[in-house]
Amino acid sequence: MKTARLLPALVIALFTGKVFGFWEQGHLMVARIAYDHLSQESPSALSAANNLLQVYSNSNPSMTSLEGDFPFVECSTFADSIKAKGGSYQSGWHFIDNPFFDEGGSINDYPDFQFDEQNIGKVIPALVDWLSGNSGYQNSFAYQQITEHVSNENEAKSYALRLLIHYLGDIHQPLHASSRVNSKYPKGDRGGNSFQVPPKDDAKNLHSVWDSVVYDHADTPSLPYSSSAWNRLGGVCSDLENKYSFSSSEYNSVDVDTWVNESFAITQSNVYNGITEKQSLPSDYVQTNVDVIEKHIVLGGLRLATTIKTIFGNSGAVEEALFLQ
Repeated sequence: MKTARLLPALVIALFTGKVFGFWEQGHLMVARIAYDHLSQESPSALSAANNLLQVYSNSNPSMTSLEGDFPFVECSTFADSIKAKGGSYQSGWHFIDNPFFDEGGSINDYPDFQFDEQNIGKVIPALVDWLSGNSGYQNSFAYQQITEHVSNENEAKSYALRLLIHYLGDIHQPLHASSRVNSKYPKGDRGGNSFQVPPKDDAKNLHSVWDSVVYDHADTPSLPYSSSAWNRLGGVCSDLENKYSFSSSEYNSVDVDTWVNESFAITQSNVYNGITEKQSLPSDYVQTNVDVIEKHIVLGGLRLATTIKTIFGNSGAVEEALFLQ
């Protein structure tokens, strides 16, 4: 999300070590791709998810004012927007700082680097377990902290689903799965937030460059969607899906460790390759990595659809969500 719109959230970010995951457009594209697949492949699961989302919005309209006719997609920005509204406790859940030692060495060479165990690699499975009603879900840090901040269990589940939809986008942004650790940044470069680049389209560091889909989707959409804006988003996502294709084995399971490892691999191979701090990014870097991150957005949308099917794909889950409304 762009700093100009949420100055209080920027203050929070200075302490959490991250700014935001994909800016609004990236998250909305991930969610729209999932929405389109669910509409065709599992409309009952999509209906159950929308019904569950309505529980929190009914009680907290001021917190969900960006959600209108398409809440499954529009709520994908919720986890960022609440950071300045009492939701900063979950700021560290948007990423996992796996150390990338680009100068070699190991964690033993950098004692100042701190790894947070409460990270996106742990929170996504915890939320899936909770929303699926799996045994022991109450023991997770995610359940315990969310229920401390939300008034009742039903609203907390509705809130948790919003976080999950957002985090499925974040985990497919490579700099949410890594932190470069070297002699200059012995504590880590905060997922590229410390790597400064000349300002362009509001992107001022490497992290925000990738949040903006490498400058390709830096625009700020107006939410809730009008019907024409909704249709434009659908066209953008359809074009991306026509451009990139995947085998079902790449998205038909909820394998969070694999997702983290894939994003980290992109950091190793692409993110820092051929660039220098405080210098403009080369045109071939931009062109190559727009394709890389767009492809990962499509994959994130397909995996979000699978995750929603996993949670709501049985009649019991659907009936429960309807009952909660």
